[in-house]
Order: sequence, then structure tokens, then C-alpha cells
Amino acid sequence: MADIEAEVRRRFAVKTPLLDASLEPDALVLTFAGSIGKPVAGLKPRDSAPVSDEAVEGRTVKRRKKHRVRQRTKTRGWDVVGKFVNSRGQSCTIYRPFVEKLSGANLKRREAYSLVRQIIVDNGNNPKPATVEYFLRNTLEYLESRGGSPQ
Repeated sequence: MADIEAEVRRRFAVKTPLLDASLEPDALVLTFAGSIGKPVAGLKPRDSAPVSDEAVEGRTVKRRKKHRVRQRTKTRGWDVVGKFVNSRGQSCTIYRPFVEKLSGANLKRREAYSLVRQIIVDNGNNPKPATVEYFLRNTLEYLESRGGSPQ
């Protein structure tokens, strides 16, 4: 604080004693003795740059990274039928509700997509189209590899 006061005194040739210092949301306010409310020569109100968190007392403040929450699909209560590596090289878990709805049924791609989306929604998720496609593609691939032709 003393460094900031000294810099203000040097820059604006202030000779009067410091009365008060306060921190506003966007500025550091230093009040010196003398006539309050009269502008100092060469200094207009709010002429200085706003004070950032990093500039307080010459130290840099390390900001914390915002914690990102991974949007993981809830699969609680779904039985695992199997695990396999899909055509894209991803390790996938196949769940019973998808296998039951898609195996043996001659469904169009759009109908199968709707069924898979509804299963995911019923379990308390709000899936993005990529998530629905992921579960649909992997389940169909799994069924084809096991000999059951879903389509």
C-alpha cells in the first residue's frame, strides 16, 4: 500500500497526508487531506486504469481454474451385457436396456435412435445427439458381432 501511495504522490505531486484508502469493485480510492471534491490539476475523475486483482501490493495473484464438471451419462441400474472394442478403437460397455430394445427388432435408424434416446432420458439424463449416437452405434455393432442382426 505504501508503494502505491508513494507512486501517486510522485506522479501527481501530492504533498498532503493520506486520510483514507478504500477498495471499490473497480478501483482503489486514496483520499488525501485538503479540499475534497476538487479535482487535482492534470487528473480527471476516473482517469486512472482500474485496479486488477493481480496488481494489489505488487504481487501477482494466481487465479484458480474453474472446475469443469464432466457430463457423464448416468447408467445407474443398467445391467452390463458385455464389453468390446468398437470399429473406432474405443473400449465400450454395452447395457441390457439397449440390447433388449434393439435386438430382433426390424427398426429404421430413426426409430432406433428415438428408442435409445428415450432409454437415456428415462434414466435422468439430458443426452446430446452425439451421446445417443454413441450408444446406438455401439449397441448395433455389438449385436452384429454376436450374430444377431438388428437391421
